[in-house]
Amino acid sequence: MEITYKHHQEAWNNHYSYLTDLIIRKNLKKICEIGGGANPLLPLSFIEQHDLEYVVLDVSAEELSKAPEGYSKVMGDITSDNIDHLGKDYDLIFSKMLAEHVMHGITFHQNIKQLLKPGGMAFHFFPTLYSLPFTLNKIVPESFSLKLLSYISKERNNMGNHGKFPAYYSMCYGPTKKQINILQQLGYRVDAYTGFFGHDYFKNMGMLHWISNLTTRLLLKYPIARLTSYSYVVLTKI
Repeated sequence: MEITYKHHQEAWNNHYSYLTDLIIRKNLKKICEIGGGANPLLPLSFIEQHDLEYVVLDVSAEELSKAPEGYSKVMGDITSDNIDHLGKDYDLIFSKMLAEHVMHGITFHQNIKQLLKPGGMAFHFFPTLYSLPFTLNKIVPESFSLKLLSYISKERNNMGNHGKFPAYYSMCYGPTKKQINILQQLGYRVDAYTGFFGHDYFKNMGMLHWISNLTTRLLLKYPIARLTSYSYVVLTKI
């Protein structure tokens, strides 16, 4: 298992290349994107170039309707008791900024494992507790957190064609021993876990931004897994 720590800008700058490199390197062909909705991560040109069988799964028919024509779209809830219609024997299932919106993280990972073929892989990119912005987002009322985060966040621009959805942060942590143990107990091998420190939510807030940057520099030097802001995790079904 490879555990690494990096600056948060690398999470946003490199997630696409990280994923596509994984697909090409491992020759993964049958792929499901969970929560792709209005904005599937992989473009049709990449899908066609690498001859992928690519499914965009989302719980919202409205969001799926916003996605460009040409994608194979499936409406369904990955945490449902009945996932038979969501496909099976996937080589790879992945998500970007979706895991925090799932109410039951263990069911999320269990169901993904059920849809993967033996040896199939999962990749997730998600925000983590106990970074201050996401901890606040979890504990304050939804109506207030929406106004607060939209006011201070540069990263609201990453919402694409959709708005803000409720966030629960179930099993959204950095590479803590407890998190890794749970994933292993669910039947995964944890291949790689990257924790990212820092964020841009305080960019326009003077002293608070300075303190945030200082904290990020210290955490990169002396990492604390519970204080990451984002993570990548790569899992293999065993």
